[in-house]
Amino acid sequence: MSDISSEDEKAKKYTQLGKYRMPNKNNYRQHAHCNPLSKISMNYPFSPECINWSLCYPYEFSSTTTKSNSTLYLNTKTCPAPFTNEKFKPISTSNFPKNFFNLPYVSVVDVGCGYGALLENMSHDLEGGHLALGMEIRDKVTNYVGERIKGLRINTDNKEFNNISVMRCNTMKLLLNFFYKGQLSKLFFCFADPHFKRTNHRKRIINQYLLNEYSYLLKKGGRLYIITDVEELFIWERTMLNQNKSFKELTKDEIENDIFTNFMKNTNEAKKVIKSGGKMYYSIYERVESKINSLSELYDCLEYTKDEKEEDN
Repeated sequence: MSDISSEDEKAKKYTQLGKYRMPNKNNYRQHAHCNPLSKISMNYPFSPECINWSLCYPYEFSSTTTKSNSTLYLNTKTCPAPFTNEKFKPISTSNFPKNFFNLPYVSVVDVGCGYGALLENMSHDLEGGHLALGMEIRDKVTNYVGERIKGLRINTDNKEFNNISVMRCNTMKLLLNFFYKGQLSKLFFCFADPHFKRTNHRKRIINQYLLNEYSYLLKKGGRLYIITDVEELFIWERTMLNQNKSFKELTKDEIENDIFTNFMKNTNEAKKVIKSGGKMYYSIYERVESKINSLSELYDCLEYTKDEKEEDN
């Protein structure tokens, strides 16, 4: 049975306008689990400079309201990527293009965005010029979110949902190719795959090595959001984050007062958990300046084994 009606409460009125028929999720179903460490064929930019973001957010970069919004650029098989790789460019560090912050730019990223409910929830509360991007590894799911955002834009006469978009990407391998150092203000990890087997823990999206990448991309004061219905995974994620000296957990009051907390608790997955009587575990961490005074502290942060420490010495 389709659950499209339950997730389209806000979009029903737009669909009834008859301008654009919203996509049916049943036509885009794909296996929920995907091995991020396997060889997955997809295009990727050599550096953030290779990406033309105006193709993903045409109305945010256009001074007029007549620009066509019919073509999707999702980096999927059916919708080509919004970047080119003709010329090799190394991954940038802190070298932002001139006037970068004067233009609309991606500052919010939902890693593993699924069917895009979080993007829709936050669309109306993003600051002017700030864009949100969902990154999803599954091809069909990315197409669904792209078609849905396209429908929401068209059915609101391109007055809403222009500041959100989606792109296919294996974030565990390629996230640094998309953004500059310190570009992001918010990173979301909602209901990530728990990978219960011990041998699969390296596939978890929150681990010490990837946290170093996230801290690299987040600006000082930026926030990293986690939410899950698996207590074991939540304990793991908090353990990893608490060991990393670039992140500091917010207080309970600060977490509850963040409007994006409520957005996380109202996604499709969250509603399923509530409906089944389950419990959600969530927290927010702030990017701080890391204070590592010695090499041993760095080893502790990365959880090197005793043998590895002795070998490095």
